[in-house]
Amino acid sequence: MMYVCLQPCKEGFIVGCRPILGVDGAYLRGPFPGILLTAVGKDGNNNIFPVAWAVVETENAETWKWFLELLVQDIATVADSITRVHENENLTYMSDRQKGLLDAFSSVVPNVDIRFCCRHIWSNFKTKFPGEIYREHFWKAARASTKHHFQQQMEAIKLINIDAHKYLESIPVSSWSRHAFTTMW
Repeated sequence: MMYVCLQPCKEGFIVGCRPILGVDGAYLRGPFPGILLTAVGKDGNNNIFPVAWAVVETENAETWKWFLELLVQDIATVADSITRVHENENLTYMSDRQKGLLDAFSSVVPNVDIRFCCRHIWSNFKTKFPGEIYREHFWKAARASTKHHFQQQMEAIKLINIDAHKYLESIPVSSWSRHAFTTMW
């Protein structure tokens, strides 16, 4: 396993990025296969800002926990030395619910807000419930800024297919719909 988190990346994230960390994993192909774990932020220009990355043999709760522990430690050491502090409790982590990642979040950073990538939710949803009408209502529900508008879209989905509604209800609303997000910043 190999972990990299350069000092300029840590400092740049703390002073120049929103307090949101996107974490993801990707398969490495070729003569040296493995999994690339990444943590990225978004800077003031809405560009992706690399924070840390690691190469591991397999993606599971243990490797995600190892990665998150190192990441949290690195961010905390830099945050302590800079006046604009993002403590880990004030960060929001965004993911696509990968293998073992939710367990690692609850173990390493249990008090943070966790968001799920709506594109991944939609991708999984549309394989079970294809159709343009679902797409329209799903994205309106995800972007709804009030509970009322969210419930309108969910009711429309329920009228089309109760199983589709149950599928979306099984995902915590605070993790994918704008109206339920905390407003800490």
